[in-house]
Amino acid sequence: MPRRYFQGIQSIAAVLTGAFLIAVVGESLFGASRSWVGSPIVLTQVPTGTVRQLQLSPGLALPGEGARLVIVHPDQGRRLLAEGFFSACDPDVSFDGKRILFAGKQTEQDPWNIFEIGADGQGLRQITRNAGNCRNPLYLSTLYTLISDKPWHQIAFVSDLPGNLDEYGASPAASLYSCRLDGTGGCA
Repeated sequence: MPRRYFQGIQSIAAVLTGAFLIAVVGESLFGASRSWVGSPIVLTQVPTGTVRQLQLSPGLALPGEGARLVIVHPDQGRRLLAEGFFSACDPDVSFDGKRILFAGKQTEQDPWNIFEIGADGQGLRQITRNAGNCRNPLYLSTLYTLISDKPWHQIAFVSDLPGNLDEYGASPAASLYSCRLDGTGGCA
């Protein structure tokens, strides 16, 4: 079978796996039964005509321009999260199902930044600033250290921080970064 076929199957499997995990984690917030069936799902709604871009784009040139975050409730329809953004994508649901990290652009000219919002659509806040195009955020487990009496809540994300070039020196390099949930302690 062609290699392209397997890449497509892997992408579909990753999306379905992510949707399943989001549905299971979301149970605690929305009071669903222990069965994942009937639980809300957070997804990225991509504009028509950009699916081909998903398969062909390298590095951080991922789809998402004009995309939006939607929470789908099986019995109540769907609701937009992070209204007013030009683009919002790459959702990651917190371990307790109460918060959602995502990459967003408030205007078309803005770089991608990481934001957090409550699963109810309240409490929007920006985490990264001036850190290049930040994409693919995810919550990390809580970090306990000897230098702090309080635990650190960490996130990780991919960014093309300005000034960092790929091995050929021709284009921005995408690297993995980590920072605290308040945006400190990293490149943010």
